[in-house]
Amino acid sequence: MTQTNIAYVAIERIRVTKTQEGINTGLPKEMGTHEWHMKIAVNGQVRWWTKHGIETGGEYDVSRVFAAVPLSNGKLTIAISGWEQDTFGDTPLSSRTLTLTPAQDCPLGVNGAWVTSYSSGYYGQFIAEEGMASEGGFDFRITIRPIGGRVEEESQQYALLFRDAEVYNEYWVSGWDAFTRQIDAWRGAGRRLSRISTCEANPAQLSFSSDVERSYLGVFAPGDTGMPFWEIDKDSLKRKVDEHWKVDQIRATDIYCYLNPGGQAMVGATFDRGGNRTEAVIEPRDVFLREFGARSEAGQGLVAIDSYFDGKERWFAGLFEHGIGSSILWVDGDETFIRMKVAEHRQSGWELFDLSTYNAGGTPMFNGIWRKSPKTSHFGIAYGWDHLVNYIDFYWQRKRQVVTIDSWSSAAGD
Repeated sequence: MTQTNIAYVAIERIRVTKTQEGINTGLPKEMGTHEWHMKIAVNGQVRWWTKHGIETGGEYDVSRVFAAVPLSNGKLTIAISGWEQDTFGDTPLSSRTLTLTPAQDCPLGVNGAWVTSYSSGYYGQFIAEEGMASEGGFDFRITIRPIGGRVEEESQQYALLFRDAEVYNEYWVSGWDAFTRQIDAWRGAGRRLSRISTCEANPAQLSFSSDVERSYLGVFAPGDTGMPFWEIDKDSLKRKVDEHWKVDQIRATDIYCYLNPGGQAMVGATFDRGGNRTEAVIEPRDVFLREFGARSEAGQGLVAIDSYFDGKERWFAGLFEHGIGSSILWVDGDETFIRMKVAEHRQSGWELFDLSTYNAGGTPMFNGIWRKSPKTSHFGIAYGWDHLVNYIDFYWQRKRQVVTIDSWSSAAGD
């Protein structure tokens, strides 16, 4: 999501709950002479509205729009006041004041929400403070939307890696709560989470909040369903990887990372039993590349990679597997570069083994790992959700399994 502190505000309608019939006007109700003049202020911007023939129980179109309202210290205040024009002197209307913190009260805005008060029974989505007077009880309906500079509206793109295999696997994409429920559900069907990545769920969605909804893209395969799955801070994750290996001979098999809105690096990992030990390395780019060189010389191969940007530099998270020999790593390459390396390394028996992608100023960039393998891998990009589904179905029909799914958007923060 893209945070903004500019709001579009529309005061759409009012619903009259009280008029001072025939007292201050000196005229009977049936003459319908109540004429309201209302001042509508939104963070200091003012519009006026006048209506003749106001009646208790009536609902009236207001249609006053405030096209661009800067929030004030994160607040949005709507204040409505005015007077009822009488024959023998005007009568003040009771006022309504609504103060919102949009980041908390309506991060994505609201459409057609009623604002009510004590005198009308608190039935609305928002409750206004009420300045009492003898004339003019009313509720009002609002629409609020976050607005800002131009945001790319294109669909998210998905980077996919397939490998020739007879193993049937499945995939699932959803938010955190639904994703973790699906892990439990597919455990009962003998499927374990084998590969995972995460991305911003709605990167082009404007919001008043800095919170970011995330989608999780998981690949499930037959296997031991009692395996752990962690998403925690980077230091705790490294400790968990070591602990699971030392205690249960369970090794980490995939890794992902991102920077949360609070500026903390979060890292997640999938696990499986058997095979060689893996270790997690999470370091800034230059340190990570030096670590890659040293571990390659020691016979450790990189088997999973992801990265995040902390506002100053790019960090890499990787899993190194003991005893499998070296691998090839390329980072920060665009699509053309990665496709060129796929063709180049295939000539000497190296196949793309894992990849991740990120947004670099509107350009998708890739990090890729190559390993010696007799099984051909297939790299592709899906442009939007429907294309992703068709892409996977096409390759499944040809007995090729999904190895990795990652996502990027030019509107995403990373």
